[in-house]
Amino acid sequence: MRVLFVFFVTCTMAAQQHPDWQIQPDWSIRDQGHVDCGEQYSPYPTCAVCTPDWKGHPDCLARGGRACMMSYAIHDARAGHCNLALQESLVTQCHNGSARSAIEAAGSSSVCQYLRHKAPLRSFEPVPKAGDPTPAFDAHGKRLD
Repeated sequence: MRVLFVFFVTCTMAAQQHPDWQIQPDWSIRDQGHVDCGEQYSPYPTCAVCTPDWKGHPDCLARGGRACMMSYAIHDARAGHCNLALQESLVTQCHNGSARSAIEAAGSSSVCQYLRHKAPLRSFEPVPKAGDPTPAFDAHGKRLD
């Protein structure tokens, strides 16, 4: 009985360490299945809910879906492009209005700070642009720095 209680308390404490809005980006980082709202992966104006500066990542439709889009979000967060990282995160939640609202309410600053420390699936990580920091990862995809 004591082991069960310790397990419950440990799990409860672990769940409380992360706000609910972080669950969905974490899921999207790993999800390579079919995407909803494929038009939102395309540049504006095809994406009706995106801002006019949205360039989209239509390549993600053919190579990893949400995991690919989140690799761009992580890359952009690390480069300090927080509004873009937020928008990329929101696109992966077009099918889930409550998750999208929670991420949006967290704001670009919080989303950016959270994503900077995440590891994308290596096969979908975008090629860094000149001058962007290049993080190091171990064999399991965990960031080393």
